[in-house]
Amino acid sequence: MLFRRLKFSIPKHSDFIIFDEVHSQYLFKIINKEYTVYIIKQRPPDYFINFSLLKKIIIFLPKLSLVKIYNHPRGILVGVLSEVRLIYYRSLILLIKPKAVITFIDNNVIFNELSQSLKKISFIGIQNGLRLFHEKARNYHVQHLFSFGNNESTYFKNIGYEVENFYPCGSFIASQHLRNKQEPLSHKYDILIVSCWRGNIGYPIDQVDSMNSMREMDTLLSKYIKKNNIKAAVAFRNERDGVHWFVPEIGKNEEEYFHDIYGNSVDLIDVDFKSRNIYSLINQSELIVSGFSTSVLLEAYGYQKKIMYYNFTNRNIYHSIFDHSIKSNKSDYISFSKELDLLLKTSQNKYNKEHQLNMKHYMSVIENDNYIEYVSNQINQIIEKN
Repeated sequence: MLFRRLKFSIPKHSDFIIFDEVHSQYLFKIINKEYTVYIIKQRPPDYFINFSLLKKIIIFLPKLSLVKIYNHPRGILVGVLSEVRLIYYRSLILLIKPKAVITFIDNNVIFNELSQSLKKISFIGIQNGLRLFHEKARNYHVQHLFSFGNNESTYFKNIGYEVENFYPCGSFIASQHLRNKQEPLSHKYDILIVSCWRGNIGYPIDQVDSMNSMREMDTLLSKYIKKNNIKAAVAFRNERDGVHWFVPEIGKNEEEYFHDIYGNSVDLIDVDFKSRNIYSLINQSELIVSGFSTSVLLEAYGYQKKIMYYNFTNRNIYHSIFDHSIKSNKSDYISFSKELDLLLKTSQNKYNKEHQLNMKHYMSVIENDNYIEYVSNQINQIIEKN
């Protein structure tokens, strides 16, 4: 497999490097077409080798960080391999000589460390998900981050993340599917339940917590939906029969889990990553809820939708980013149902007025939804200054 990915020629000079191919189709929309672009693939990675690259790698080898090697959380051997890999990518990027390196995976550890060490090249991250306290990404550093909102500029400092320049502008992907100030719609669903089914990842403690919180919320919601004749749907997180559809530790797949709790009282909707059907479901729903932290709710919130995060983990580390007005831990049914009653009865206009500043704080949606134009102009200014 490694041999198949091995290439014996170095890419020619490119103005931009896209680091990690995930969502590269979106990045091409914001990079000026006059610039040349090369994608350094990570899934799986391409490997290059030739004399020029070897020469540069050898020059950098004495700069191996012994401190990072010995303090690597997975041991010395992995520490050595990580440092060599970093030197390889540093050498490769310097040979390509780009004006900027851009990624949609802003917490990629290689990208973060290169951003910190290669100051003469602009490193640009597009935020693509929540960055929560319990994740604690190692050596997170981004020179230029197009963040969801202003919240990141304060919250990141609290969790030790380093960002040199923030550009709050909302979610790129949501901007392509949701629109602000829409005409009132007749909602198909009163409540949309966003699944946080983590999948087949080994059942670490945060997955245990997320499943327990989901189960408690879903049990309460099922009772509420059946008692009040609520129109509701569950949006699955994983592809049917994909690698994360079934969780061995639970002994169920995603559909079985929800059907066992809700029965036929809700619509169970498959995920479609190509069409991004989660956003059309958001548009069709009055209230969007989740039993764990997910960026989709904040995206909906930024586009003036009612949301509520339910935290039944008995810990704050997963929800510390959220304001008290959009999170709840009311686990007794009476309090839970009264809170839902109020959310559903509150008019959208009243809700928007009460949450306007908070919405902008978490998801600073660009006026007139000109996300691509705004980001593209900012990137041009960044590379002109460097």
